[in-house]
Amino acid sequence: MKGTALHSGAVLRSCRFATLAAVLCRSAHAMVGVILLLCLLYHNCAPAGAAATERTAGQLPSDPGTEAAVCSCNITGDSHGGILAADMKSQAGKVAITVHEGLLVRFTARFQGVEVIRDSGLQRCVMAFAGSTHAVLVNSTLQGLAATAISEAAGRSSTPVAVLCFFNSSRVQLQATNVTSNAMHGMWVADTADVILNASRVAGNQGNHSGAGMSLYGSSRVLITESSTVADNICYNCTGGGVALSDNANLTVSGGSTIVNNTSHDAAAGGGGVLLMDISSLVLRGGSGIVNNTSFHTGGAGVAAWGNASMRIEEGSYVSGNQAIDGSCAGLAVRENVSLFVTGAHVSSNTAHRDGGGICACGSSTIILTAGSQVVGNVAIEGDGGGVALVDVARCDFSNATIANNTAVGHSVGVLSEHDGKGGGIACYGNASLSISKGSRIVGNSAKSGSGIAVSYYAFVDVSGMSALEGNVAVDRPGGGLRIDQNAKGFIRDHSLVRGNVAHNTGGAVVGGSAVLIVDGSFFVRNRAINGGGGAIGIGSDARVVVRNNSVLTGNSYSYSYSYSVWHGSAVQPAREPEAHGVTETKPSLAKIRSRSSKTSSSAPPSLQSTNSSALS
Repeated sequence: MKGTALHSGAVLRSCRFATLAAVLCRSAHAMVGVILLLCLLYHNCAPAGAAATERTAGQLPSDPGTEAAVCSCNITGDSHGGILAADMKSQAGKVAITVHEGLLVRFTARFQGVEVIRDSGLQRCVMAFAGSTHAVLVNSTLQGLAATAISEAAGRSSTPVAVLCFFNSSRVQLQATNVTSNAMHGMWVADTADVILNASRVAGNQGNHSGAGMSLYGSSRVLITESSTVADNICYNCTGGGVALSDNANLTVSGGSTIVNNTSHDAAAGGGGVLLMDISSLVLRGGSGIVNNTSFHTGGAGVAAWGNASMRIEEGSYVSGNQAIDGSCAGLAVRENVSLFVTGAHVSSNTAHRDGGGICACGSSTIILTAGSQVVGNVAIEGDGGGVALVDVARCDFSNATIANNTAVGHSVGVLSEHDGKGGGIACYGNASLSISKGSRIVGNSAKSGSGIAVSYYAFVDVSGMSALEGNVAVDRPGGGLRIDQNAKGFIRDHSLVRGNVAHNTGGAVVGGSAVLIVDGSFFVRNRAINGGGGAIGIGSDARVVVRNNSVLTGNSYSYSYSYSVWHGSAVQPAREPEAHGVTETKPSLAKIRSRSSKTSSSAPPSLQSTNSSALS
C-alpha cells in the first residue's frame, strides 16, 4: 500500500473510516476488523503536512510515538473475542486506543497511549490478550476501574475480575504503563503467557482472589524490571496482596524493581508481598526489594512460600521492613518442602508479632545463605527466633553469612514451642538442623535466653569453619551465646569462636535437658555470667559436654559455679574455677585465636547426618 502526502484535512478523511471499521467488526465479529482499523489508523492519522510511510497491509510502525498521531481509537468488544463497536475521533498529540472487555487473539501490535479511566460495571477483563498475540502496551493508563462482580463469591471463583488478562501463550510487554487504583485485580496471567513490565506500575488495586496486584497461574512467566513497582495493592480475605503464584508460575523481579506496601488479610497463608504455591518460583535480583508489606492474622508478610515452591534472592536484593500482624515469619515464610537460596542479599528490619522476625522454615524445607548474605535487625515481638526460626525437620545452612542485631522478646503462642524469647539470632527446634560455617558470624543478638542460638527438642547445630558467636546478650536467663537443651545435640569445632557473650545467669553457653555439646579445637573467650555460674559453659546435671583437641577456655567470668564437665587434652584458664573440679589452671596460647582469619581446618567437616548419628552418640 503506497502512502501519499497528507494535509490538515487528513483527520476528517481518516475518521470516515471509523464507520467502515465498525461495520466490519460487527459483521465479522472477529479481530480482522481490529487489524484493519489499526492499519487505517496508522496510514491515515498522521501529522498535517507529513508523508505517510510505505507499509504492507496490517503492518504497524515500529515506533508509533515518533509520528505524533492526531487520532484516537475506541474499541468495545465482548469477552469471547468479538468486537461490538469501534470508532475513531480526532485527538491531537497521541494515539489513544481504548479497549473495553476486548479479547485480542492472534494479534501483533504496539499500542501507544491507551487510556481507560473511571469505568464501572465491568464483568471480567478490560483488555485480554490470548492465542499467539504479541503486543506492546506503551505509555498507557488503566485507572479507577470498578467491577460489578467484586464480591466474595466472585473473588473465590477460578478467575478474578482483572484489568489486564493474558492467556494461551500470549507475549505482551508493558512499557511505562500504569495499572492503578482499580476496584479489581490488576493483572491475571495464565496458560503459559509471558509478560514483561518495564518501568511500569501496578498499584492501589483491590481484590478478593489471591494476588490483588497480579495473579500468575499455569506455567506463566512475568518479568518485573527497569525500576517497575507493584505497590499498595490490598487482598481482602485472601492471600498475596502484591503477587500470587501457583501451578508452576514463575516471577522474576530485577533492575531495582520493588514490591512494596502491599497487604494481605487472610488467616490461612499470608503473603503480604508475594505468595508462592504449587511448584511456583520467585527470583529477586539486581538490587530489587520486597519492602514494607503487611500480612494480618498469619505470616509471610514479605513472602509466604508453600508446596514445593522455590526462591532465589541475590545480587544485592533485599527483603526489608515487612510486618506480620498477629502472626509469625515477617520477612520470609518457607513451609512444606520449599527451597530458599540467598546469596549476596539481606533480610532486614522485619517484625513478627510471634516467631521468626526475619525467616521461618518448617516442614522439610531448606534454607541456604551464602556469599556475605545478612539477616539483620529483625524482631520477634512475642516469640522466638528474632532472626531465623527453624522447626519440624527444616534444614538451614549458613556459609559466610551474618546473623546480627536481631531480637526475640518472648511470651506468646506461635509456630515454635514455649515462645518465651529464645534465640535472638536463631531458634532451632523439633528435629531441625542448622549448619554455620566458613566464617559466618552470629553477633550482637538479644533475647531472654540463648541469644545467639537456641537449640532444643532433638534439633542439631554444627558451628564450624572459624565461625563466631560474639557479643550476644541474654537479658533475663541463661546462654548468652548458645542454649542447647531438650535432647538437642551440637558441635562447636574447627577453630570457631564463642566470645564476649553475656547472660543474666550462666554464661557463654548453657547445656541441659539431656543435651550433648562437643567443643572441638575451638575457643571460649571472655564470656560473662552476671548473676550465675559457668562463665564459659554452664552444664546441667543430665547434660554431657566434651571439650577436646586443644580447645581453649579463657578469660570467662561468673559470680558462682555449679558447672562440671569432662576435659580432654584442652588448655583451660577459668576466671574463678573451683579446685574441686580438678582443672589445672594454665596459661594457654592464644595464637590460634589471633590467626582465625587466616587459617582453615585441614579436616573435612562431617555432614549433618554423620555428625548426628556417630560423633554425638
